[in-house]
Order: sequence, then C-alpha cells, then structure tokens
Amino acid sequence: MKLRAKTLIFLTLAFVVVITLAFFVVRSVVLNSFSQVEQQTTVKNIQQAQQALQTIISGIDRTSTDWAYWDDSYVFAQDLNQE
Repeated sequence: MKLRAKTLIFLTLAFVVVITLAFFVVRSVVLNSFSQVEQQTTVKNIQQAQQALQTIISGIDRTSTDWAYWDDSYVFAQDLNQE
C-alpha cells in the first residue's frame, strides 16, 4: 500500500473519530443544559400554580366566613335563638 493511501485512510479515520467525539461531547452538554432549563421552568410553573391555588383558597375562605355570619343572622331572625 502506498504512503498516500495510508495517509488518506489515517486522516479519514482520525476525522471520523474526532467528529464522533465532538458529537457526543456537544450532545451531553446540550442535553444537560436543556435538562436544567426544563427543571427550572417546571419549578417556576409549579410555584405559580401553587400561588394561584392559594389565592383561590383565600378567596373561598373569605367568602365562606362572610356567608357564615349571614346564615347565623338569618337563623336568628327566624327563630330568635340567642345562641
């Protein structure tokens, strides 16, 4: 085999190895970055959902407390029970 053919085969194999290694390195870095971003976004969305639910629960609590006094007043007006 001539030197030119050996050099061409060596360079081709070296190129394939370098490209393959670069692919896996970049892939792992990009996947890790996307994973971190996805995790941060998920945590943020969960916190927003919790805050929204807490706001709804607070509103229901205020409304039910207010209406409970009205119910007691209505019952008192009907039967004049001091309790």
